[in-house]
Amino acid sequence: MHSRATGVLTAVLLSFFLPPVGNAQVVDPDADWAQRSAAPGVVYRNRFDDYQTDFWDNLWPDPAVDRREAYYDTNVRASGNASLRFDFTGNSGEGFGGELAVSLGDNPADQFGAGDDMWVQWRQRWDQYVIDHQYAVSSGSGQWKQLIISQGQLPGQSRWDTRSCSENQIVVSNLSGRKYPQSYHGCWVYYNIDSATASGAITRMNFGDPSGNPNPPSREQTWPCQYWPPGSDTSGCKFYRANQWMTFMVHVKFGPAGEAQSSIGSGIQKGFINSTYELYVGYEGEPLELVHRVTGIVFRRGNYADDPLFSSHQAKFGMFRWLPLISFKSSEPGIPTHSTWIDELIISRQQIPAPNAGPLPSLPVVNLSASAAEVAQGGSVSLNWSASDATACAASGGWSGAKALSGSEVVGPLSGDTSFLLSCSNANGSTQRTVSVSVVGPPVVNLAASPQSVVPGGSTVLAWSSSAASSCTATGGWSGPRSPNGSEPVGPIDADTVFGLSCSGAGGSSSASVTVTADASPGQEVILLFDDFDAYAAGAQPAGWLDTGAGNSLAPDPDRFRVVDLNGNKVFATTDTTTTNIHSHYTAAGSFGWNNYEYSGRLRTTAATDSIGVTILSDYPNSDSYYRLRSWNGNPFEINTHGSGLECIGDPDTGVVPVPGQWYWFRLQAEDSGGQTLLRARLWPEGQAEPAVWQASCADSGTRRSTGTVGLWAVVQGDDAGPKYWDNLDVRTLAASGPAPALSFSADATQLAPGGSVTLSWIGSNVDSCSAADGWSGGKPTTGSETLGPLSSSATFSLTCSSSGGGVVTRSVSVLVQSAPSPVLDLSAAPPAVAYNGSSTLSWTSSDADRCTAAGGWSGDKPVNGSQRLDGLTQTATYTLSCTGAGGQAQRSVVVEVAAPPPGSPAAPTLEFSASATVVTEGDSTVLSWSAGGATSCTASGGWTGARAPAGSQTVGPLTQGNSYTLSCSGDGGTVSRSLSIVVEPPQPAAPPAAVEAREGGGGGGAVGWATVLILLPALRRRRRR
Repeated sequence: MHSRATGVLTAVLLSFFLPPVGNAQVVDPDADWAQRSAAPGVVYRNRFDDYQTDFWDNLWPDPAVDRREAYYDTNVRASGNASLRFDFTGNSGEGFGGELAVSLGDNPADQFGAGDDMWVQWRQRWDQYVIDHQYAVSSGSGQWKQLIISQGQLPGQSRWDTRSCSENQIVVSNLSGRKYPQSYHGCWVYYNIDSATASGAITRMNFGDPSGNPNPPSREQTWPCQYWPPGSDTSGCKFYRANQWMTFMVHVKFGPAGEAQSSIGSGIQKGFINSTYELYVGYEGEPLELVHRVTGIVFRRGNYADDPLFSSHQAKFGMFRWLPLISFKSSEPGIPTHSTWIDELIISRQQIPAPNAGPLPSLPVVNLSASAAEVAQGGSVSLNWSASDATACAASGGWSGAKALSGSEVVGPLSGDTSFLLSCSNANGSTQRTVSVSVVGPPVVNLAASPQSVVPGGSTVLAWSSSAASSCTATGGWSGPRSPNGSEPVGPIDADTVFGLSCSGAGGSSSASVTVTADASPGQEVILLFDDFDAYAAGAQPAGWLDTGAGNSLAPDPDRFRVVDLNGNKVFATTDTTTTNIHSHYTAAGSFGWNNYEYSGRLRTTAATDSIGVTILSDYPNSDSYYRLRSWNGNPFEINTHGSGLECIGDPDTGVVPVPGQWYWFRLQAEDSGGQTLLRARLWPEGQAEPAVWQASCADSGTRRSTGTVGLWAVVQGDDAGPKYWDNLDVRTLAASGPAPALSFSADATQLAPGGSVTLSWIGSNVDSCSAADGWSGGKPTTGSETLGPLSSSATFSLTCSSSGGGVVTRSVSVLVQSAPSPVLDLSAAPPAVAYNGSSTLSWTSSDADRCTAAGGWSGDKPVNGSQRLDGLTQTATYTLSCTGAGGQAQRSVVVEVAAPPPGSPAAPTLEFSASATVVTEGDSTVLSWSAGGATSCTASGGWTGARAPAGSQTVGPLTQGNSYTLSCSGDGGTVSRSLSIVVEPPQPAAPPAAVEAREGGGGGGAVGWATVLILLPALRRRRRR
């Protein structure tokens, strides 16, 4: 059970909302809406005044096709013209209501991320039946949801292509039908936003004390609302009430981007760390109450490793979906139709006034930006800021100190990812803004050619990918600017040609090259196509491939197939899960006229009833006619024809039944011979020897095909809905004798820390020998693996395998060895300005650090992440924290401003505290001395304890380990504390005794002889006894 950070509802925060019901004034709802929706910071508002723009245009799925159970209700509304109504009906599944999908657009700057405050408020009401009914589900216990806040649009992406089910997901719902709102984060890997109480019960609501007491006697005694264990006290839960407009408001304070342990999840997680979640709920005519607050959350980013098509760990929150979804809902044909209504939606960057509460106190409006979001190691960035309605500003995080109300400042050099915070205040409170700058390395560039050997005058397809690059330029056999990722056919190629690509980004420049040879002669084997898809980013459409629609359609229909990352290898895969008979066709120049060729590669299914195959001699795009090697519904692979008049006379059945999850190599030949088309095929599990004979063969001597391209075929519907995979697709002419060599070569990691190791694995097919080059060397078996390391620098590893027939195949993998990351440190004070004798809390987070040390207004060793409360502050001080790790040191400072003492206040006590030695040898002691002025009592803590006089000294030791010694002295003017850290070092080994030269006599100044030593020894012994 993890300890959960919790918070309380302070009297100051309560004063922002509607006063108690007895004192409430009747407010015109339209005027109240106008005031709330125009409050500072509002980025979206909607009360369904316009049918088209407020309602119809935001419905999902496409309302022109399927509106589902969403209605524009002019009879029931909180204000304005109408509300959104969702109906719960019989004979309906989980998607019965659709959703209202609100997007902030595809510009990440308009979405919510590191350092942002996100406020979302809406009004909602229910029929009593909806609240009381336990809707039937086929799996789990999910009941209806209210709001899903999810991953925003990526640049250029349609809002309808965003996903609610992702790691970027914050949900408010009636989980398990408990009849009060709860919250969770993430999809499929649910992280319930809950907290453990002192008694071990788990609660999701009402952590605060309505009296504003910051130290309630116990959470259970204030507002009990515990959902675990069963039978716990729920009398304090804020239950849903029927037939009234309840108000809900979510507030999320996103922390900086990084990695940390989340207060609601296990293990180190990536995302917005140290974030805070709050949920406010109010009944109609009553004030909003803070019913749920959890701190220390890591709100994860992007999507899952097994869903690479949609992954983006740079994503922010920017989609808001109001919906009645019930996960795994059963149809329940006998239930009556009942409804929920939603109205008055507001999304803001600042706190939103509650209904009928009047305007909030005016807080400063702060803007903070950086001249660049990414810089190279050691680079600098210009920060620009402005604040209105503010009296003072203070910086923290990557910069510090008091700041003017507007200005610019260059900060750097930066050694690691850094967050810069600016807090500006006035008499009503403060507003904080954060901007984060990432330190990036040079781009990683990959460039490949398929095929890499052509006949003179032939063509190839170049495919490239890069990371951390903003622009690329082609060199060598091509030229001009290129996008950071892409593919392009090039030719004619008359001689061996080097194609280069140089890419630049904030972290510098990198380049890659590939050589295409023009050494194949007519009549020899010619590689027409080879693609192992390693050069593509996950989600890419590889060069030359075109997808077509369901039902063997010839119409282009993109996104049916895409490159995905499967266990570290890039492969081609289906992405659709609802259609039958879909294709991806190879359409590069010249492919429609191919004849007398062999098509080989690997394929894999995921379920026993899957349907998968490849097509050969396809007449696309002219007609739906081809030969095919396929497995239908898990039956044995067979050669099959599709199209009018085609036939396959002979033995078309291979007898090979696919095993789900197993890769199979396939080899399919089409030969134009003597007025007939001869087809031959064989398949074998990866890791086993290729069969010596063809398992299936047949002939077509009628209305046959002799030319055409290749393709992929699959069914992804019903029992066949699982993804299908293809890799190492190879097309070459039949002129060469013997099967063509093939090689699969991969590394278990492409990026390593210094000193790390990498395991290379390879499988050769139709090869007799292999040899290593570049980062390793020597002869290698045709199939095997080898672990190399420790690696201190980046390297490329190449493997070349050859066959007795003269065929040669080469594959390479590159491994980037990263430098040790520099520590990243954030330090802040809350509040940054206090009254005389007041308190402030220092909070800090660091990454890639293993030790932190305080200086300035505090001292001693500190944990790498933590907080410390400072009490009895009587003077302004600078608090500095330095954290070190393998990659260097990061230092941050923050100033806590302390107001002057009130007139007539006693002077603050002073304290001088020192040690005779701060570094001692193990077993030695040190003397602590102190003198306090204006103090009546002192208390020791840390390495010593108990009361002390205002002045004195004390010997501590013998010491066996380092410690921190703190002394706090108090008087009428307040409290002052000082700390000393004593370092204990191990004893040094004794020096060997000096050699004594054995000689008799000797002149003055010479060595002492043995005779002299023997004469003096008795006297020395007598002297030692005295």
